[in-house]
Amino acid sequence: MTSTMQIYRQTIADFKSLQGVLYSGQSKIGADSKATTFAELGTELPIIQGFYASAQRADRFINSIEQAQRRLDTSYRALDEIIEAAISFKSDLALENSPNSNINDLSGSANTKLDIITGALNSRDGNIFVFGGSKTNEIPVADLKRLNNNVNGEVTANYYNGDNFKSEVDISKSLRVQYGVNADNEAFRNVISALNLAKDAEAGGVGALELAGLTLDTAIDQLINLRSSMGNNSKVFQTTLEVQISAKTTFEQKYAEANEPDIVQLTIETGQAQTALTALFQNFARISGLSLVNYL
Repeated sequence: MTSTMQIYRQTIADFKSLQGVLYSGQSKIGADSKATTFAELGTELPIIQGFYASAQRADRFINSIEQAQRRLDTSYRALDEIIEAAISFKSDLALENSPNSNINDLSGSANTKLDIITGALNSRDGNIFVFGGSKTNEIPVADLKRLNNNVNGEVTANYYNGDNFKSEVDISKSLRVQYGVNADNEAFRNVISALNLAKDAEAGGVGALELAGLTLDTAIDQLINLRSSMGNNSKVFQTTLEVQISAKTTFEQKYAEANEPDIVQLTIETGQAQTALTALFQNFARISGLSLVNYL
């Protein structure tokens, strides 16, 4: 699996290759001493078309990243709801061991939390269900309150209507990032299992409650790790999007200036754009390196 550091390094390398386009343009403009306008070099000059193609490519990446970010944000909010429900039920389990415990209250609380989790796992970005793999137009999760646990206390994943596909997005010309999480993820299975075990505690007795508590502790740890992974992907999207937007602006500007009358000034401006892009790369690398500390 590609590490986070590899993702950042590859992204930086991809954007550095854009510098080459600007550098090439500056060299070709400055080398033609006979030309008095950039237009005299020819509007079909590869460097000019390179500016245009680079801007279009950056625009496609921007649209893809923004879409992925929206879906990731939707998943992140849903995950927060599930974590909150799991932690709340952990408190209910602790109260169950008190002298005034009421097994019916615990069962009711479990059902309420399962309703919350059902709604969270059926979250949508527009008309797209974000936890169903490639089946984005189908509800991924059935009624979680009707599931049975097997002898090991683990819920079978028959509640899941999606598939194993994990969402991916192109964030640069040579880099794809996998960011999707499906509703049959082990963290979700464990929290659903714990809630169903606790619901059936009247029949299973103290042993069932103990197993429910252990399973819930495992689930909460897994859910928190999952949230950290989502947070890391969000940071990758955010920083990469900023660079793509800047790159698009730079190349659109250079393409628009292709017919300026002052070739000397255009040469200077092209060099300035190259310098600005270099600074952007350096800042991107610095910020990315610092942000990793929070997520790895």
